[in-house]
Amino acid sequence: MRIAIISDIHGNWEALQAIYRALTRRGFDRLVCLGDIVGYGPDPVRCIDFLIEHDILCLKGNHDAFAADIDRKLEWEMQDYARTMILWTQSQLDKARLRWLDRLPLQAEVEGTQMVHASLECVSGEYWPYILDKRTAQFHFYLQESRVAFCGHVHIPLVFTASGGVIRMEMLRRKRLSGRADVKTLVSVGSTGQPRDMDWRAAAVIYNTVTGYISPVRAEYDVEAVRGHFRRPGMPSLKPERIFRG
Repeated sequence: MRIAIISDIHGNWEALQAIYRALTRRGFDRLVCLGDIVGYGPDPVRCIDFLIEHDILCLKGNHDAFAADIDRKLEWEMQDYARTMILWTQSQLDKARLRWLDRLPLQAEVEGTQMVHASLECVSGEYWPYILDKRTAQFHFYLQESRVAFCGHVHIPLVFTASGGVIRMEMLRRKRLSGRADVKTLVSVGSTGQPRDMDWRAAAVIYNTVTGYISPVRAEYDVEAVRGHFRRPGMPSLKPERIFRG
């Protein structure tokens, strides 16, 4: 099976459309979104509706959890810019869409592969660990039962492998993952809507469960159109350049 995996769309409609077209051209059997559908970007409604209409399996990310947290029961640990966009996002979503976000699962298993937004270290939604180095990956690997797992959250495409008590880390590239039972692999898929690896293009991956190959996918999109959306009436007065720096 070819599993296409996206994550961290962050309300970036143009990026979502571009990566979906790119994935469709390459071909896939199942599409999974690892969360953070909303936040930062100007088009949360269109992104949510697209995922619902295409019956895409979606997980809950921290921005999704905060957006659905109308009663402020969670601790919002985020920068002022992100907080402002979450409050604006809440004002754009009706009760049905907020309820959809709130009911998203925190983890899933697809074809024997574990999927999570941030880390298996915590799948309660109480906090959202960042896996950015071997030390933080270690806590995840303690709880990874499958040979291969996928996460988002850090917006950087990375691959971690654990074998014999040793963890290795590298940038994601097309490669065949180890088929050995004593090797575990965690793939951080990058971000569709706000990459942070010095490459502004929308990111995704395709994992072939038969051959074991993992293939990164990138897609250019209309950045100027997204900038224009930030100038709509009622949008917060914020500079969106962080989305486009890569």
